[in-house]
Amino acid sequence: MAVNTFLKIAETCKEEFVIVQTKQNEFQQNQIENAPYIEELIRSIPDETNLLENEHKFVFYEAVGHLVSAEPNFDRKQSLLQGVLQDYWQFWDSMLREIDMNFESLRVPFLFLKSLNF
Repeated sequence: MAVNTFLKIAETCKEEFVIVQTKQNEFQQNQIENAPYIEELIRSIPDETNLLENEHKFVFYEAVGHLVSAEPNFDRKQSLLQGVLQDYWQFWDSMLREIDMNFESLRVPFLFLKSLNF
């Protein structure tokens, strides 16, 4: 799978993803990226993972974790990690809100099971 290749690349050259790259265009002029690639990757995580099966998502996030670990600045590493987890935190927050709103309907089956000595 492509995610396994991405994981191998992330393990091998993770430092290259957290620095701003300089590249030459066709006119031999240096062009400097605006930001490290890890930032663009984090912004596109929902698009990159929406078609993946869960086991492939785990491999993808493992690879991104390797990339984030290469950031030498602790504050920046923390910021990158927050960006990586932002969608999951929003997902959990919405689930907790839904559970809170529907608590009574969830409680009734639980009380029924409790009455059966489960």
